[in-house]
Amino acid sequence: VQLVALASGGTGNYSFQWTSLPPGFTSTASEVVVYPEASTTYKVTLTDGLETLQKSVSIQVNPMPAVYSLTGDGDFCAGDEGATIGLNGSENGVIYQLFKNAEPIAQKAGTGQAISFGKFLSAGTYTASASFSQNNCSRNMQGAVQINPLPLPVVVAGPNQYIEIGTQTTLSAAANGGSGTYQFNWTPLDKLLNPNQANPATLALFETTLFEVTATDAQTGCISKAAQSVVFITGGDLNLRVQASSYSFCPGETVQLQGLPSGGSGSYEFQWQSVPPGFSSNLANPRVQPIVSTKYLLTVTDGFTVITDSLEIEVRPQPQGFILSGGGSYCAGSMSKDIVLEGSENSVFYSLLRNGESTGLLRIGNGQPIVFGQQNLEGVYQVEAFSQQYLCAGMMPGNVEVSQLDVPEIFAGFDRTIQSGTVTNLNAQASGGSGNYSFSWSPAEKVTNPLAQQTLTIPLFQNTIFSLDAVDNQTNCQAQADQLQVFVQGGDLKVDATASPTEICVGESVSLNAIVSGGTASYYYSWTSSPPGFYAGDMQPNASPTVSTWYYLRVYDGQETATDSVFVQVSEAPATFVVSGGGVVCGAYQMKPVNLSGSQSGIKYQLFHDNNLIVEIFGNGQALQFGNFTQPGVYSVMAVSVNNSCTISMSGEAIIEQGIVPLANAGPDKWLEMSGQVTLEGSISGNQNAQFIWNPAAKLLNPDALQPTTIVLDRTTLY
Repeated sequence: VQLVALASGGTGNYSFQWTSLPPGFTSTASEVVVYPEASTTYKVTLTDGLETLQKSVSIQVNPMPAVYSLTGDGDFCAGDEGATIGLNGSENGVIYQLFKNAEPIAQKAGTGQAISFGKFLSAGTYTASASFSQNNCSRNMQGAVQINPLPLPVVVAGPNQYIEIGTQTTLSAAANGGSGTYQFNWTPLDKLLNPNQANPATLALFETTLFEVTATDAQTGCISKAAQSVVFITGGDLNLRVQASSYSFCPGETVQLQGLPSGGSGSYEFQWQSVPPGFSSNLANPRVQPIVSTKYLLTVTDGFTVITDSLEIEVRPQPQGFILSGGGSYCAGSMSKDIVLEGSENSVFYSLLRNGESTGLLRIGNGQPIVFGQQNLEGVYQVEAFSQQYLCAGMMPGNVEVSQLDVPEIFAGFDRTIQSGTVTNLNAQASGGSGNYSFSWSPAEKVTNPLAQQTLTIPLFQNTIFSLDAVDNQTNCQAQADQLQVFVQGGDLKVDATASPTEICVGESVSLNAIVSGGTASYYYSWTSSPPGFYAGDMQPNASPTVSTWYYLRVYDGQETATDSVFVQVSEAPATFVVSGGGVVCGAYQMKPVNLSGSQSGIKYQLFHDNNLIVEIFGNGQALQFGNFTQPGVYSVMAVSVNNSCTISMSGEAIIEQGIVPLANAGPDKWLEMSGQVTLEGSISGNQNAQFIWNPAAKLLNPDALQPTTIVLDRTTLY
């Protein structure tokens, strides 16, 4: 901080002497730079050889947030859930902001423990900052997370082949992308000699077989999408099987059909039809995108024989659409309107997105409108719905935009000194916003026109602080008030010490004010306290007492001294206890508890869900149980003293996360000859990291595989 002593008058031969309270700084220069680590009063003594004057200024040093490290693993395979980003610690009363490429994307309130911002998919550099909600002191957190979605390899299977019944062939695959080193995996395993080779050999084949291959990047572990190759079997009787890449999916998804004729001449013609009608194709493997559940029929001829087969595709329903409302424009420093989804379905999950990325807010539908609360980050907000029952997602229609309006900046004018019983002119200055303002001066009874930009005061006989307010007439945004003080010179020196407020809680601050009139109007202020420890040398210092305190004011105008005092009552804040509970819920009706490790009598404990108050209970001196909850989100607790309204955030938070339940499909029924084997075509939707188990396991070679192979079967078996 730069301090400047401006001297005028006298002999012009000036000497300066700077000192400080607490002591430790001295200087004889007129301009000094100081680096206070705590709130400090600096006093300068000016001498011109004949006269001596003293002035002081107080610098309030607010605490900075503690530094924590950003955590998260930025590498993940494209298509995965993304990288989790968080901080390895946090403080109560501190707001943590996450940035992507210097643009704010998420906020979290400190809990006294490690916090998570959520999962993120977009490539970029993620950093974080912290700021105290009371004084806006901020600093950057340590480290950065570089999110880098790893590319998936691309695998290509060789062309379809035609071979005689009972013979073998060699398949081929090639991959590109990623690191360049791959592990290949072919299925079905029971029809291959070496399924982990790029070019495996088949066993002797007696029916047309669809082979699938994936490539795994040996360095990153990322797995490609599957590629397919069909080996058609010619000779013998003409047979036909049909299959699909999925037998149950959501509207808008694409499914590949596959006709697998065996035997006959090997010269096949295909004709697909659908029920309900509307689709036809002469391809062996067409892609379809039905909007309702559909039956597909395939007719194949080899020039001599005609054969048919069919399959059914289930189209699962998407969530119902509801309109999004709220948001809009808001004035900087205030809060926007709640974002509300006008309706919901039971057991459907609704996620709030900002500019296409998750905000981390997730709600479970209950048949009623859903309130996502006030969102102050600018951007376009949408809601994506996900049905836990059908594992289908869909965007809700429409969006809302949140934008911040500039608030006018105003200046009431410089402090001034006038003679007792005279008037002065007040002239407001404003900038920013629309440029069209309304003004208001207070105290209104001490000016001639309190609603004018420029007004005269009435005759003043004591020092007076005038406050200026202004409103933007187009946006209704209100400026932060500004003040000026008019010092009245003449008459006896009088002083009145005030505090605002006079009752506070531990951790809060109080504004002290010296109201002085009379004398020379050149005042030196000295504040002390009992218990001791507070020093200040300006007219309006701030203090943060931890116990009830008397503040003593001494004012000297160069000729006489006046004193006064003011008492500030400090009340104890509630004790801090730890919030626990939460966890992962797998179904819409599964619940998790939220608890508090202790409580005090006479204290009210408020439970918040994503900053919205949901439960209030009174302490009893024991641990508290708020109940069981199903809605995903962050649960935090605030303690409020009934006697003095002192509040404090409890340590920690309970987080309820929604786990995605996989939806299993056992695939189509299979037909085979006595003493034959077959591969089952299981598939899943939802959680792709699921583990599998088929039953009866004793009749499968690999019952924990998604598509297992049976043992030799001599009878019809239900799997």
